Amino acid sequence: MNKIIKQYFLKLFNNAAVLNEQHIINFSNKYGKEGKWLDLGCDDGSWIKRITSKKIDWYGVEVVRSRAKLAKDKGIKVSASSLEKKLPYRDNAFDLIHNNQVIEHLFDLDLFLSEIYRVLKPKGILIISTENPASWHNIFALLFGWQMFSATNISIRILGIGNPLALYRGKQFNEMAVGRTKTWIHNKLLTPKALTELLVCYNFKILKTMGAGYHPLPAKIGEIDANHSHFYVITAQK
Repeated sequence: MNKIIKQYFLKLFNNAAVLNEQHIINFSNKYGKEGKWLDLGCDDGSWIKRITSKKIDWYGVEVVRSRAKLAKDKGIKVSASSLEKKLPYRDNAFDLIHNNQVIEHLFDLDLFLSEIYRVLKPKGILIISTENPASWHNIFALLFGWQMFSATNISIRILGIGNPLALYRGKQFNEMAVGRTKTWIHNKLLTPKALTELLVCYNFKILKTMGAGYHPLPAKIGEIDANHSHFYVITAQK
């Protein structure tokens, strides 16, 4: 029975992730101008190459050197560096900065956001997306006394700790991490309200917030209530 339930949740998760990516694509095309774009946590570069058809000079930061090399092979100007350090770019360098499913893995959010603000051009765009600890499936997990789905990746020994329905429960870390290290662990979970207030604290103007995923209902319901969606995207301007 657990296997059937997990397959059902995996389908919901995938639908939400696809819709969330579509929101990022829509926001990139709506708010982004051609020029220099930076992806923070670019992995192997496959995703950002799909974001827009505009003429973009792509830069990236990726801490895992094997993944950074793959991104470089795709023509992205990659710095193999940690996002827990100052960004290796001059002030006011980029027209748009993209950050998808990365902020939850970091510790020093003050440094991270202050650095984004520094290297972003005036009127430049930030598109940032993460998981929502206030999603209904996380809330219901807590009601059962389980670990939130979004907070089960807390050990490099084994995944899915504390939640019997976690998608990757019982799998070894190396099976999922594909060459990554502890950077795959979730360290900070932010609700849409929390991330919004944090961005405003660093002088960003919020343009649009959109949710995706509303388990067990269809993923698009999350567009109506981002506060309880699985994923959300915030688009902000410097």
